[in-house]
Amino acid sequence: MRGLVASSLSSVALLLSALPAYADEAPPRPIEPAPAEPKPAEVPTPAEPKAEPAAAEPTPAEALAAVKKELGAIEGPSKAAPIGDIATVDVPAGYWFVPREGTVAFDRLMENIHDPESMGVLIKGDLETAVYFSFSPIGYVKDDESDLNADDLMKSLREGSTQQNIQRKAQGMAEIEIVGWTKEPFYNKTTRSLEWATRFKNVGDTGNGTVNYNTRRLGREGVMAVVLATAPDNVEKAVVEMNANLGAFGFLPGKDYASFQEGDRVAEIALGGLVAGGAAVALAKVGFFKKFWKILVAAGAGVVGLFAKLFGGKKKTDEVVANDDGPKLGDG
Repeated sequence: MRGLVASSLSSVALLLSALPAYADEAPPRPIEPAPAEPKPAEVPTPAEPKAEPAAAEPTPAEALAAVKKELGAIEGPSKAAPIGDIATVDVPAGYWFVPREGTVAFDRLMENIHDPESMGVLIKGDLETAVYFSFSPIGYVKDDESDLNADDLMKSLREGSTQQNIQRKAQGMAEIEIVGWTKEPFYNKTTRSLEWATRFKNVGDTGNGTVNYNTRRLGREGVMAVVLATAPDNVEKAVVEMNANLGAFGFLPGKDYASFQEGDRVAEIALGGLVAGGAAVALAKVGFFKKFWKILVAAGAGVVGLFAKLFGGKKKTDEVVANDDGPKLGDG
């Protein structure tokens, strides 16, 4: 028995001696994790620039002054403002005159088809009234009153307004209708002028519309059309003011009616033709004739919108149409 135990012990010792000796060796190092990727340096976010404060919208008075400047307007009081190369007129205090070069933009402001024969516009204050000047070089008109039949002339004018409405509709403008005479045609031999007045309004409009007080001043080479456009409740006052202002109107030397000489061109129409003249077209001026701030509102974007309307690119309303002997309108 003792021999069996000894033999077993010897076997165990032999087995142990065959194993490698690890006791004297250092324990293995733990595996270190890979170094982390360095984080990129943070770039500071630039501060958003502070918004510039919006420019203050001009007042109506400032906007009107800017519009006058763009139109090349002549402020009153001023003597002998040129009406083309045909005549002159004084500009009273409180009025301003748009010369020929500014009439296209002014007509756009008033929502009018432009008259290529336009020579200027005399305006009171902030568009209370406007007096349009245009010259038709048709020759010397004989002052025969025999054809001033009011009924026939009104019929002709209404036929003309029908034709005009085709043009107005094509250009996105409101159609108009003639309400009737405010003053039937008559000829003033002293001033060599034909006068009449009509009232117009937009089709479907329940308001009073606009009165056009027409004056045709006869000259040696043709006719100066002078058309006052104003509200019906302002006609009497406006006509008195217009006639006072026209006291300072005059044809240039040699171009007045009395300077006619044998051999000069004679017009093919008489006085009645001046009333119905251009009836096939009968273009009208349709405008605001309100305080200037109302025009700013109508522009839709304050003075910026107004300037875009006046000077921002070519539009259909820039187109010129000949034979604009028709009335000039406002919407009251």
